[in-house]
Amino acid sequence: MPKIEIEYGNHCTHCFANGETPKYVYARFINVVKCEGIGKGACLIPPNDRAFKLTQQDGFPCSWRYIGDTWECWYQPWVVADGKAHLFLNDLNLKVYFDETKDACPAEGTVWHNTADCEGDLICAAGGIGVVTWTPQATQLLEDLNIEKSADLFMELFPLPDGKLIYKFCRIAESSNIKILLEP
Repeated sequence: MPKIEIEYGNHCTHCFANGETPKYVYARFINVVKCEGIGKGACLIPPNDRAFKLTQQDGFPCSWRYIGDTWECWYQPWVVADGKAHLFLNDLNLKVYFDETKDACPAEGTVWHNTADCEGDLICAAGGIGVVTWTPQATQLLEDLNIEKSADLFMELFPLPDGKLIYKFCRIAESSNIKILLEP
């Protein structure tokens, strides 16, 4: 966790205070299980325990997207069409691996539960959870512990199905390893 300030983007008026809309958010997925069976041979192994850096979309201040060589991930805390929040992960062949809709404007660190099942040709995974963060939660925890951000400080996040989060901070030079159970 280097000493880099959060970069702010265009104002998502529905979900963030003025000047506090992050330009980047991070989505992580765990325990997503690949579907097996007829027609599922082209399905990929889900990207569990990987952090995706999503960028705010130009012209759509309440929409963040990641497109890589294999995966596409969308986070929308507020969608004009239905007034809901969406978290979605698919491969570049548009096969679905994670999908959930929630009430608008979920808080940072909200745990999402995959509603995709293995029914249908375009569904490649089921189960599992996801979480979207943009670092104020982790930054506040560090301040509460009187720990400064630095290039040699590492942070890992482990969401739990019950909505709790485990933050882990490590600094090799000091042989420190701190885990914090956060109940949002």
